[in-house]
Amino acid sequence: VEAHNFEIRKHLIDYDDVMNRQREVIYTQRKEVLAGENIRETIEAILDEMVEDMVATFCPDKTPPAEWNWESLTADFVSQFNFMAEMPDPDKALKAVELEAALKEQVAQRLAERTETFTPPVMEHLMKVLLLQTIDTKWKDHLLSIDHLKEGIGMGAYAQKNPKEEYKREAYALFMELMGRIRQEVAQKLFRVQLAREEEVAEM
Repeated sequence: VEAHNFEIRKHLIDYDDVMNRQREVIYTQRKEVLAGENIRETIEAILDEMVEDMVATFCPDKTPPAEWNWESLTADFVSQFNFMAEMPDPDKALKAVELEAALKEQVAQRLAERTETFTPPVMEHLMKVLLLQTIDTKWKDHLLSIDHLKEGIGMGAYAQKNPKEEYKREAYALFMELMGRIRQEVAQKLFRVQLAREEEVAEM
Protein backbone atom coordinates (compact mmCIF):
# COMPACT_ATOMS: atom_id res chain seq x y z
CA VAL A 1 0.00 0.00 0.00
CA GLU A 2 2.80 2.41 0.94
CA ALA A 3 4.59 1.65 -2.34
CA HIS A 4 1.35 2.24 -4.23
CA ASN A 5 0.81 5.57 -2.45
CA PHE A 6 4.40 6.57 -3.21
CA GLU A 7 3.78 5.94 -6.93
CA ILE A 8 0.67 8.13 -6.80
CA ARG A 9 2.61 10.95 -5.07
CA LYS A 10 5.42 10.62 -7.62
CA HIS A 11 2.97 11.04 -10.52
CA LEU A 12 1.41 14.08 -8.83
CA ILE A 13 4.87 15.64 -8.48
CA ASP A 14 5.49 15.05 -12.19
CA TYR A 15 2.21 16.77 -13.04
CA ASP A 16 2.93 19.64 -10.65
CA ASP A 17 6.38 20.12 -12.15
CA VAL A 18 4.84 20.84 -15.56
CA MET A 19 2.47 23.40 -14.03
CA ASN A 20 5.24 25.02 -11.98
CA ARG A 21 7.24 25.72 -15.14
CA GLN A 22 4.20 27.28 -16.79
CA ARG A 23 3.44 29.26 -13.65
CA GLU A 24 6.99 30.64 -13.60
CA VAL A 25 6.59 31.99 -17.14
CA ILE A 26 3.26 33.69 -16.36
CA TYR A 27 4.37 35.08 -12.99
CA THR A 28 7.59 36.45 -14.49
CA GLN A 29 5.52 38.28 -17.10
CA ARG A 30 3.19 39.66 -14.42
CA LYS A 31 6.12 40.90 -12.32
CA GLU A 32 7.64 42.68 -15.31
CA VAL A 33 4.31 44.37 -16.10
CA LEU A 34 3.71 45.36 -12.47
CA ALA A 35 7.22 46.80 -12.28
CA GLY A 36 6.55 48.74 -15.47
CA GLU A 37 9.45 47.03 -17.25
CA ASN A 38 9.53 46.85 -21.05
CA ILE A 39 5.77 47.32 -21.39
CA ARG A 40 5.91 49.11 -24.72
CA GLU A 41 8.53 46.67 -26.03
CA THR A 42 6.30 43.77 -24.94
CA ILE A 43 3.28 45.27 -26.73
CA GLU A 44 5.29 45.97 -29.87
CA ALA A 45 6.59 42.38 -29.88
CA ILE A 46 3.02 41.08 -29.49
CA LEU A 47 1.82 43.15 -32.46
CA ASP A 48 4.74 42.04 -34.62
CA GLU A 49 4.06 38.38 -33.77
CA MET A 50 0.39 38.81 -34.67
CA VAL A 51 1.32 40.16 -38.11
CA GLU A 52 3.89 37.39 -38.64
CA ASP A 53 1.29 34.72 -37.75
CA MET A 54 -1.23 36.20 -40.19
CA VAL A 55 1.22 36.38 -43.08
CA ALA A 56 2.48 32.85 -42.39
CA THR A 57 -1.12 31.56 -42.35
CA PHE A 58 -2.46 33.25 -45.48
CA CYS A 59 0.66 33.92 -47.57
CA PRO A 60 2.82 30.79 -47.92
CA ASP A 61 6.32 31.70 -49.07
CA LYS A 62 6.42 29.10 -51.85
CA THR A 63 3.07 30.24 -53.31
CA PRO A 64 2.87 33.14 -55.84
CA PRO A 65 1.35 36.35 -54.36
CA ALA A 66 -1.59 36.13 -56.77
CA GLU A 67 -2.58 32.86 -55.07
CA TRP A 68 -2.31 34.13 -51.49
CA ASN A 69 -5.55 34.30 -49.50
CA TRP A 70 -5.83 38.09 -49.60
CA GLU A 71 -9.49 38.14 -48.60
CA SER A 72 -8.94 36.19 -45.38
CA LEU A 73 -5.75 38.14 -44.61
CA THR A 74 -7.60 41.46 -44.94
CA ALA A 75 -10.56 40.24 -42.84
CA ASP A 76 -8.29 38.85 -40.12
CA PHE A 77 -6.23 42.05 -40.06
CA VAL A 78 -9.33 44.24 -39.62
CA SER A 79 -10.68 41.92 -36.92
CA GLN A 80 -7.37 42.06 -35.05
CA PHE A 81 -6.27 45.68 -35.46
CA ASN A 82 -9.58 47.45 -36.16
CA PHE A 83 -8.49 49.29 -39.31
CA MET A 84 -8.15 48.52 -43.01
CA ALA A 85 -4.54 48.06 -44.07
CA GLU A 86 -3.19 49.22 -47.41
CA MET A 87 -2.40 45.97 -49.16
CA PRO A 88 0.18 45.85 -52.00
CA ASP A 89 -0.77 44.86 -55.53
CA PRO A 90 -1.13 41.03 -55.49
CA ASP A 91 0.07 40.82 -59.11
CA LYS A 92 3.46 42.32 -58.31
CA ALA A 93 6.48 40.22 -57.43
CA LEU A 94 6.37 40.25 -53.66
CA LYS A 95 7.93 38.26 -50.84
CA ALA A 96 6.07 37.37 -47.65
CA VAL A 97 8.75 39.12 -45.58
CA GLU A 98 8.14 42.35 -47.53
CA LEU A 99 4.41 42.14 -46.88
CA GLU A 100 5.16 41.52 -43.20
CA ALA A 101 7.33 44.64 -43.01
CA ALA A 102 4.67 46.79 -44.73
CA LEU A 103 1.90 45.61 -42.39
CA LYS A 104 4.06 45.99 -39.28
CA GLU A 105 4.84 49.57 -40.27
CA GLN A 106 1.12 50.36 -40.62
CA VAL A 107 0.31 48.81 -37.25
CA ALA A 108 3.14 50.77 -35.60
CA GLN A 109 1.84 53.97 -37.22
CA ARG A 110 -1.66 53.28 -35.95
CA LEU A 111 -0.34 52.65 -32.45
CA ALA A 112 1.63 55.92 -32.60
CA GLU A 113 -1.55 57.78 -33.60
CA ARG A 114 -3.51 56.32 -30.70
CA THR A 115 -0.64 57.13 -28.33
CA GLU A 116 -0.70 60.74 -29.50
CA THR A 117 -4.49 60.89 -29.03
CA PHE A 118 -4.44 59.35 -25.54
CA THR A 119 -1.05 60.92 -24.59
CA PRO A 120 1.99 58.68 -23.85
CA PRO A 121 1.46 58.40 -20.04
CA VAL A 122 -2.18 57.32 -20.48
CA MET A 123 -1.26 54.84 -23.22
CA GLU A 124 1.50 53.39 -21.04
CA HIS A 125 -0.99 52.89 -18.20
CA LEU A 126 -3.54 51.43 -20.61
CA MET A 127 -1.02 48.90 -21.94
CA LYS A 128 -0.16 47.89 -18.37
CA VAL A 129 -3.81 47.41 -17.36
CA LEU A 130 -4.69 45.47 -20.53
CA LEU A 131 -1.71 43.14 -20.11
CA LEU A 132 -2.45 42.42 -16.44
CA GLN A 133 -6.19 41.92 -16.89
CA THR A 134 -5.74 39.64 -19.90
CA ILE A 135 -2.95 37.56 -18.36
CA ASP A 136 -4.96 37.06 -15.15
CA THR A 137 -8.23 36.18 -16.90
CA LYS A 138 -6.67 33.80 -19.41
CA TRP A 139 -4.48 32.16 -16.74
CA LYS A 140 -7.59 31.36 -14.66
CA ASP A 141 -9.21 29.80 -17.73
CA HIS A 142 -6.02 27.83 -18.36
CA LEU A 143 -5.96 26.44 -14.81
CA LEU A 144 -9.52 25.21 -15.30
CA SER A 145 -8.53 23.53 -18.58
CA ILE A 146 -5.56 21.87 -16.85
CA ASP A 147 -7.88 20.54 -14.12
CA HIS A 148 -10.10 18.98 -16.78
CA LEU A 149 -7.02 17.55 -18.47
CA LYS A 150 -5.84 15.91 -15.22
CA GLU A 151 -9.27 14.37 -14.70
CA GLY A 152 -9.38 12.85 -18.16
CA ILE A 153 -5.74 11.99 -18.78
CA GLY A 154 -6.04 8.56 -17.11
CA MET A 155 -8.22 7.48 -20.03
CA GLY A 156 -5.07 7.53 -22.18
CA ALA A 157 -3.93 4.35 -20.48
CA TYR A 158 -6.83 2.53 -22.06
CA ALA A 159 -5.58 3.65 -25.48
CA GLN A 160 -2.14 2.22 -24.62
CA LYS A 161 -0.61 5.68 -24.23
CA ASN A 162 1.68 6.86 -21.45
CA PRO A 163 -0.56 9.16 -19.31
CA LYS A 164 2.38 11.29 -18.11
CA GLU A 165 3.71 11.88 -21.61
CA GLU A 166 0.21 12.63 -22.91
CA TYR A 167 -0.31 15.07 -20.04
CA LYS A 168 2.94 16.90 -20.81
CA ARG A 169 2.09 17.10 -24.51
CA GLU A 170 -1.48 18.28 -23.94
CA ALA A 171 -0.45 20.73 -21.20
CA TYR A 172 2.17 22.25 -23.52
CA ALA A 173 -0.42 22.60 -26.33
CA LEU A 174 -2.86 24.28 -23.91
CA PHE A 175 -0.11 26.64 -22.72
CA MET A 176 0.76 27.67 -26.28
CA GLU A 177 -2.94 28.32 -26.91
CA LEU A 178 -3.00 30.43 -23.74
CA MET A 179 -0.08 32.59 -24.92
CA GLY A 180 -1.77 33.00 -28.31
CA ARG A 181 -5.06 34.07 -26.74
CA ILE A 182 -3.28 36.58 -24.48
CA ARG A 183 -1.56 38.15 -27.51
CA GLN A 184 -4.75 38.22 -29.53
CA GLU A 185 -6.95 39.76 -26.83
CA VAL A 186 -4.41 42.40 -25.78
CA ALA A 187 -3.94 43.51 -29.39
CA GLN A 188 -7.67 43.61 -30.11
CA LYS A 189 -8.50 45.63 -27.00
CA LEU A 190 -5.60 48.01 -27.55
CA PHE A 191 -6.98 49.10 -30.92
CA ARG A 192 -10.63 49.22 -29.84
CA VAL A 193 -10.68 50.74 -26.38
CA GLN A 194 -12.05 54.26 -26.09
CA LEU A 195 -11.50 56.57 -23.14
CA ALA A 196 -14.57 58.37 -21.81
CA ARG A 197 -14.30 62.04 -20.84
CA GLU A 198 -15.22 63.00 -17.28
CA GLU A 199 -18.32 64.92 -18.44
CA GLU A 200 -19.48 61.85 -20.41
CA VAL A 201 -19.10 59.66 -17.32
CA ALA A 202 -21.03 62.19 -15.22
CA GLU A 203 -23.80 62.31 -17.83
CA MET A 204 -24.04 58.51 -17.90
